[in-house]
Formats: sequence, C-alpha cells, structure tokens
Amino acid sequence: MSVRENTFNALVLTNGNMTGNLESEVIDTSRVDSVVFYAKWTGSPVGTLKVQVSIDDINYVDLDDSPVAVTEAGDFMWNIVDTNYDKIKVVYVATSGSGTLNVQANVKAEVD
Repeated sequence: MSVRENTFNALVLTNGNMTGNLESEVIDTSRVDSVVFYAKWTGSPVGTLKVQVSIDDINYVDLDDSPVAVTEAGDFMWNIVDTNYDKIKVVYVATSGSGTLNVQANVKAEVD
C-alpha cells in the first residue's frame, strides 16, 4: 500500500534581491502529486510573483491564476494539486522598489 508523504521541503530561492527579476530553483514534478510554494518578502518591492510550468524544461508558461501583485512587504502561498507538467518554478518580475524574497517549496507524492 502506498502512502502520501513529503518528498521535498526546502528553500528554492534564498534572499533574492527584488530590485531585479528573480527565478527560484526548478522542481521536477514528473513524479509528484502536489506542490506548495510559500513566498515571503520584505522591504518595499513593486512587481509580480507568479508560478511557471513546463513540459520540456525549456519553454515555460504562467500557471493560470498564479500571478500575485506585489506592492509592499508580504507573503503568499500557492497550493498546486494538479501537477501534470514536468517542471515548476516561481518567478518574480520587478517593476520598481527593493526588497528581499524567500521561497519555500513542499512537495508530496505517493510512495510505496
């Protein structure tokens, strides 16, 4: 009988400088059931945080309904339970301001 358990829990972006665009580490989702990203940022950044997915690790597209407007210090969590793609990452697109971004990922999968 298989059980669902955490297979990965780590920071995938550490102390990112939000004066420019940022990308988290890419997570392989080809054998997982769900991914949760928790983003926390400080300072006074202005921009957009979003999740991007890919089936070939070359061409990434925005995950529907994932963009989040960043206008001040804050945090946000994405709970992604449909992982029918192979790769996933968090992207920050800077507009102005400055701050520091950290992104934690938690991945769950069925294991025997």
